[in-house]
Amino acid sequence: MHDVEVKLDRAWFHQSALDTEFQVLCESGAYDFKPEVRDKGREHIYRSINPPPVRRYWSVQLGESVHALRSALEHLARQLVIANKGAPNDWTHFPICSRRPRDRFFKHLSHPRRTRPLKIRGGVPREALELIKAVQPYTGTDEGRRLLGINRLDIFDEHRELVVVVSRGHTSSTWGTVPLPESRKMFTGQPVEHNNVVARGSFLRHHFAWARDCRELPTDLSGGLARIPVGSREPFAAAPSLS
Repeated sequence: MHDVEVKLDRAWFHQSALDTEFQVLCESGAYDFKPEVRDKGREHIYRSINPPPVRRYWSVQLGESVHALRSALEHLARQLVIANKGAPNDWTHFPICSRRPRDRFFKHLSHPRRTRPLKIRGGVPREALELIKAVQPYTGTDEGRRLLGINRLDIFDEHRELVVVVSRGHTSSTWGTVPLPESRKMFTGQPVEHNNVVARGSFLRHHFAWARDCRELPTDLSGGLARIPVGSREPFAAAPSLS
């Protein structure tokens, strides 16, 4: 299994390097957000202001990481066949199926139905095959969704450049010295590009008094959260992430 471990280590190396570089960029205060107050304080929107450009080689790093993971699965399939005293060949692959294998019909044959089970060419131990079946994408498990993502990204990267963007934050928090009005926050799903609205906040009653001092300020980062000041009492926090 040494070759599988080497592939996994290589995937971790590329992903760790990408994560570290992105974290350093976040902690440098490079991502700034400008809050705007609308509808007499009922609605707050947050725009990204002059974010740094995405590094051109980030897509290459991501693609190499994904390919190393997919390659590790292929090596695992081959090693399982060898462990089962079989003979792996060029058709020995680790299966990743989005649909459950089903019967196939051939109308022109005397026996038109043929079962097409999930298998690995060369044969693997039954226990291993059951584990592989349990993590297939068609089972709807988290492991299956991850495998499907790895497979699709690897195929895409073989033919086209992966597009890496800094996405909107995925967490937020609001606090103040007195109870805040009931509110609802949502992220727009827009990439963090200049002047894009990345988040909105809606209050059930006027919130203008607390937000009257809102102005563009450099992003203050704490614990990985980009704090967007909205007035003196209500910092809005959002964590940028790579997509």
